[in-house]
This record gives sequence, C-alpha cells and structure tokens, in this order.
Amino acid sequence: MNTKHLFLLICAVLLLTACNRTEITEESAPAESVEDEGGDILGSWKRTAVYLNGALENTSPADLTFNADGTYNSSGAGCATSGTYEEIDEGTVTMVMTQNSCPGNIPLPLTVTYTYAIDETEDGEEGMTMYTGPSMETYVR
Repeated sequence: MNTKHLFLLICAVLLLTACNRTEITEESAPAESVEDEGGDILGSWKRTAVYLNGALENTSPADLTFNADGTYNSSGAGCATSGTYEEIDEGTVTMVMTQNSCPGNIPLPLTVTYTYAIDETEDGEEGMTMYTGPSMETYVR
C-alpha cells in the first residue's frame, strides 16, 4: 500500500467514528437546515464495523446522530466530533466537521461527502451503510 492510500485509509477511519475522515475539501459555509429533509437518515445510529477496500478494519463502536437542525454529533472511544450536514439528495450526504477532540490536529473545517444506503439488516434492525472512497462503515439504529 502506498503512502497516499495509507493516508486515505487513516482519514476514512476517523471522521464518523468520532475520529473518522476522508476526501478532504475546503469549505467554511455551514450546511443548510434539513428540518424537512433527511427523514431516513435523521436520528441516532450505532456503528458496528469499519471496512477498507472491503476488508474489515475494526468493530469498535461509535455513536452518530443526525439532528433535524442540520447538525451531527459523533463519539467513540476517547474522542468526539460534531458539525453540520446537508443531504444532497437521497443517498448522498455532505458532512462538515467543525469541532474535533480527536488526536491528529485535523484542520477544520473538514468536509466529507458520503454515499449511504438504509436497509433492513439480517437481524431485522434498520441498518445504514456509509461509503466514501475506499472506506465503508455499517450502522444500526
């Protein structure tokens, strides 16, 4: 694995896990309110796994909450992030991290666009899968 792929892997494992990020772009404008949008994505989710290039990286739990006012909160073992989000259309969400207590001195704001799918899991729970670059994370309600 070259240095660029390793960097992308580390970034992908940081933004949503409260320390999990990828695809860095500059943006300082806050996301618009989504009070009337994002019905499926709204609410609290528990992360169950992180994959990189299809291979399981870890199963450390993390909480991710999409609030109706267009903000999100994410927390995991020892760190937390928060910021704003905008659902571009069903299945695509852009998150802008504006606060971060994770190690690594991540420059803020950090913008990441995810593709997601919400389906029923094998256990009958509501599940969400989020993708960005080579990273995939799975969540349940």
